[in-house]
Amino acid sequence: MPRSAGEVCVDEAALAEAAIRRFLAAARRPALIEPGEDRFLLREDTYALEWHGNRLLIQAWDETRNLARRIVGVHEERAGRLELTIERFGGIEGRISLLDVDRAGPAGARRGPRLVFREEFRRALRRQFPEWCLVELSAELNLEESLSAAYPRALIRKGGQGWAAIASPPGATSGVLTFGLIWLDYLRKRERRISVEGLALFVPHAEARVACLRLPFLNPRAARFAAFVYTADGYEDRLDPTDYGNLATKLDSCSSFARTDRNKLPPGSSASARCRLSSASRATTARSVCACVASSSLARRDRTCCSGWSADPRRGRRTSRRSKTWPGRSPGCVRRTPPSG
Repeated sequence: MPRSAGEVCVDEAALAEAAIRRFLAAARRPALIEPGEDRFLLREDTYALEWHGNRLLIQAWDETRNLARRIVGVHEERAGRLELTIERFGGIEGRISLLDVDRAGPAGARRGPRLVFREEFRRALRRQFPEWCLVELSAELNLEESLSAAYPRALIRKGGQGWAAIASPPGATSGVLTFGLIWLDYLRKRERRISVEGLALFVPHAEARVACLRLPFLNPRAARFAAFVYTADGYEDRLDPTDYGNLATKLDSCSSFARTDRNKLPPGSSASARCRLSSASRATTARSVCACVASSSLARRDRTCCSGWSADPRRGRRTSRRSKTWPGRSPGCVRRTPPSG
């Protein structure tokens, strides 16, 4: 007599329970990892594996969080790692992993934060492209196509149009454009039914300058490019790469000079001495600013001969009866005065 689907599910869950208990008995420092969440370290008093009717549930908690998932089966089992198939609300399948932190090595230790960042990238794509369909999202290593696991990558689609997208974790923005172009080229070769028009970059707010300085030098006829910044509190915004250049401006306030000079006073100085030093610092700062403005104005007038002055190609020679060279001015600038009468 054929077995029902419910009996098959129970048998798969029972096999998963045996695999979980076997893994926990052999692991030295087990942890539960769900994509998008920080890991749960599993100790005797921080997890439970129980049957509720014909459903196998695993629960994990710490001081601030609690996680409960229904286990459906085993997806992959290998030394130091166990991937489980779970069922979310609405019957949607997902994945969680059990990892032995002490045996995982550097690559295994980085996997958890990368999965968390991948899910943050998923939410950012849904906010910035609400009318587009997320076709693919991956943070796995692909050595054959030179795709790094450090940068989560995605393909979004709307009708016959598609865009490649890639995100940079903090501290790794210098390579995101390189791997983004590799991802764009790979999708254009693989996807024959849609036109992958461009590449969208998501970079940290503090590191946006690195990527935006390079985007204007790419060929706009080969692909379209867009840059977005994100913050740790879940905020994204689109950038205009032309707003970034190789010029930076800064204006320090007088109070910063005063604080710097005030720190030079020896301990126990009188209040009057501090007041005199603060006044002197403000006066020095004001004179410096005025001198810079004046020198800038003179240089501009000498160079362009502003209104009322004209450049004499003969370098100081009079050009008419009423022309003369004014003291303190460049010899090449003469004052034009209308003839009397």
